[in-house]
Amino acid sequence: MIFFNRERIKNFKPYFFEVIIIFIGITASFYFDEWRKDRERISLERDYLLRLDADLGNDISALQGLTDYSKIQLENCKTAMLAMNGDKEADTIFSHITGIYLFEINHYTITEMQGTGAFYSIEKGQLKTEILHYYHSSEELLKVYNLVLEKNEIMQSELNNHLKLINEKNNFGQFEVSKPIEGNLRLENLIYEKKNFIEFLLFFSPTLSQEAESLRATIKNYLEE
Repeated sequence: MIFFNRERIKNFKPYFFEVIIIFIGITASFYFDEWRKDRERISLERDYLLRLDADLGNDISALQGLTDYSKIQLENCKTAMLAMNGDKEADTIFSHITGIYLFEINHYTITEMQGTGAFYSIEKGQLKTEILHYYHSSEELLKVYNLVLEKNEIMQSELNNHLKLINEKNNFGQFEVSKPIEGNLRLENLIYEKKNFIEFLLFFSPTLSQEAESLRATIKNYLEE
């Protein structure tokens, strides 16, 4: 049987309190560190979401510009298809249908978020889903837009073969322009293909713009919670 020396136990009391104080200090430090990291995460998340919101605002403006430009391009394509077999000079029309609208969706912020892991720290799963869906849809739109640019390059090459500019002024002080060769099926097909792509852009652009507006509203509500 073990007998405890009361005097010895009394000597351990100060150490016991020291152990309790150290334990409380370590525990408090741990919770404070977790709180600090959580606040840093929330602050970083907020900064990124505000940047996304600004990007979406720019995207909406760019998409509206793409929609307006595509409407003009669609009418020009229709006019050019009629002019191919007509007797009208088509140099002005063709210069319009080979024009481009400088358009892009800003992926820098979302790419940075995914690269740094900040995106995956967003607590609301629905918000992450909406963000990923929007940028996936924007990539599909950009693919079609790049096809339009590709058609522009091919059409320009084809036009250079069939539109001959004569850089000699006539008596009226104007440049004479030769008309396109009638029955050029390759050129007609290129215009027709571009028209189809533009019709897709006219459908897709407003839809993506609505998604951007909806995503901005979701981000705003999330930040206000």
